[in-house]
Amino acid sequence: MCAMCYRYCLFDFDGVIADTEGSNHYYLDKTLKKFGINMTSEDKAMLIGRNNRKHIEEMFKRAGICYNREEFLKERKKTGNSYQDGKICPYPGVEDLLKELRASGIKTALVTSTSAYLILSALNTIGITDLFNVIVCGDMVEESKPDPTIYLKAMEYLHAEPRECVVIEDSPTGIMAGKRAGAYVIGLKASKIDQDTTEADAIVYSYEELGRLLSDPDKKDHWR
Repeated sequence: MCAMCYRYCLFDFDGVIADTEGSNHYYLDKTLKKFGINMTSEDKAMLIGRNNRKHIEEMFKRAGICYNREEFLKERKKTGNSYQDGKICPYPGVEDLLKELRASGIKTALVTSTSAYLILSALNTIGITDLFNVIVCGDMVEESKPDPTIYLKAMEYLHAEPRECVVIEDSPTGIMAGKRAGAYVIGLKASKIDQDTTEADAIVYSYEELGRLLSDPDKKDHWR
């Protein structure tokens, strides 16, 4: 890390707090099949880390099917989702690290492209809602990642300067959003879906490794 003063740690949710990407694809694919649409691997890659309504519309257009958003959302709700099926669980070490950061005076934020009602359901199920000072979700901004707006909004709520923030992300779009917002970005490769994190400032493979990086004695002064 460069010699700056980090006081805030901002986390994505999908692929960072919990490994939901594969499950999210399953539920979305199941919904789309009801309309006669099959997701390609390119579609799945495009949707990771984004709340991309436009791409879903494009899939309907590509299949020659008229897109009715209300009808699609109705079917999507009936199909179910990763956040309310009761099976979601955080990566090992998530809760401990969040508690350690908070105890050290580091403020935390959850910054996700997923809708608020889904994320709050998941956080309440996991039991870590109160470990975040700020929660910003995809339906609270107009533009999705890689646009930096969602991170800038979280920084505004935290009263933080970008140079004081570290972002934890797992996808190229999320990493780009964090960097465009001016933060130091750590790429977490804990998900079963391997994503390109080469643009991150640092890369870790587990919360144990992330904790060591954030508590490195050589970097201690940057977290004050």
